[in-house]
Amino acid sequence: MRNLLTAFAVTSGFALLSPSIAEAGGVGVTMGAGLHQDRAYYYRDDGAQGIDKQTPANSAVGAELLLGDRDDRIIGLVRGYVSHDASLKNPDPKALGEDMSYEYIYPDVEEKGGRNVGVASVGIQWTLWGDPGGFQLIANSLIGSGFWTTDNLEYALFEAGVGVTYTMNERFQLMGSLDATGRFRKRLDLGGDVWISGRYMFD
Repeated sequence: MRNLLTAFAVTSGFALLSPSIAEAGGVGVTMGAGLHQDRAYYYRDDGAQGIDKQTPANSAVGAELLLGDRDDRIIGLVRGYVSHDASLKNPDPKALGEDMSYEYIYPDVEEKGGRNVGVASVGIQWTLWGDPGGFQLIANSLIGSGFWTTDNLEYALFEAGVGVTYTMNERFQLMGSLDATGRFRKRLDLGGDVWISGRYMFD
């Protein structure tokens, strides 16, 4: 799985550096914030494992590349960013309803202070209603990966959502969207993100 994600990242990098970038629809900066599912594990002194399912926050900052004519109603979207996942909380077996006649141990996940992940995704922005040269309602669908991590917990990423764009003039566009997300590494963890972007559009 890790080799597959690494190959995706390398391929995406070559695509960004290729001569086809000259025909891109625009470039932009983007920021996102949201929540995602994760798990903190703990262990009973007889060896039984418990799972504390949590929903920590995440935030991101990065860049976008739009591929296609700025007047097109369907355009390619490449997004690269650094995501920060907030730290999990240490499990509380008593609050989770465990039998306190046992002793419990767990890794100190709070001490880690969260983690940073390098993410790349590619997909399509669709116009659902409106004018690409003015105000429009859009849908986004992207696939990618969290390909760079410090803890070797890379994951595949799936995003789909709806949003709006407003093109203030022929060069500058604002975008906002609400996306459902899925992270897959051995299991599918769901979440959601809000994105805002400022874009400079080419001819």
